[in-house]
Amino acid sequence: MTQAEDSGSSFLKRITNAKSSRAVLKHEFATHISNIPVSTAIFVSEGPDDKCIYHYWMEKLIPQTAYESFISENKCNALKLYDSLCSDLTGLAERVYFFLDKDFDGPQGRTPSSKLFLTDCYSVENYFVCRQVLESVLTVDFHCNGYPSTRLEILNCFETDYAQFLKVTKQLNFRIFVARQLASVQCVDMPSRISHLADVQLGKVSSPHSGPPTIALQPEPSASQFEQLAAAFEAFDPRAHYRGKFALLFFKEWLAMLRADRASEHCVMFKELPPARFKIHGGFSFETLAPKVPPPPALKAFLARAMGPSKVEASAAPQH
Repeated sequence: MTQAEDSGSSFLKRITNAKSSRAVLKHEFATHISNIPVSTAIFVSEGPDDKCIYHYWMEKLIPQTAYESFISENKCNALKLYDSLCSDLTGLAERVYFFLDKDFDGPQGRTPSSKLFLTDCYSVENYFVCRQVLESVLTVDFHCNGYPSTRLEILNCFETDYAQFLKVTKQLNFRIFVARQLASVQCVDMPSRISHLADVQLGKVSSPHSGPPTIALQPEPSASQFEQLAAAFEAFDPRAHYRGKFALLFFKEWLAMLRADRASEHCVMFKELPPARFKIHGGFSFETLAPKVPPPPALKAFLARAMGPSKVEASAAPQH
């Protein structure tokens, strides 16, 4: 077999495998929804965390709408299923809606439609890290009700610390962005702990003791490739468009430190408050914070287009 024939054979094999993968996904999906009434909508999301937050958002926005969830396990699978349903002629796609993260790669060539919602932030996690959620934690979990000046002081501290965190992780986000734009480049060992990203203290956020956070790319892009993508990255709003999982790691760590200060006999941030008479909640996670996160305006607009304005409840917008 010649080199050209071998290349052609490999290409055809990849195409065949891709079609087979889409067919398998479509079959699994059809089997999953076969026992669901045809009047019930199907909402496809990437993972269990996405299912969780969209559950609370749908409760707020379309509480009267019956729907069932389907988890695709990742964005790639969801988009393959989306493509398969777009070409389906059996009517399988009529009641199906996709809810996906924008990430750094967007819809990968597809156009968002009345069937495909894409977050206007990097991911759903970005919506968690905002003043509105922190205000709820302070009032309900840390019992700061009746002390608006203390809450405002803490909110301002949070704004400063979060801005520092985003500055510390800027280069790391840039390297991930470059990898997502170059199909041949892969991220190696994505940081998954806050200690890998930043040293977080109340009132001060800096690089880890081991040095500025970074990530290995395989292969390492050239200097010219970094330069070509720099302008697009600089146009991002860091709060909205940097990696959401990093942002949530920061927020959970910051809240844990804030809780420790609230419970301390020698507190700093809560020095104007008397000791709490009730349990100070902690252990914040995606699941425990999710009910506090208001639906993004873009989701409300999408549902109004997809299902009709009369089905969408009024809802407050998140404040980033």
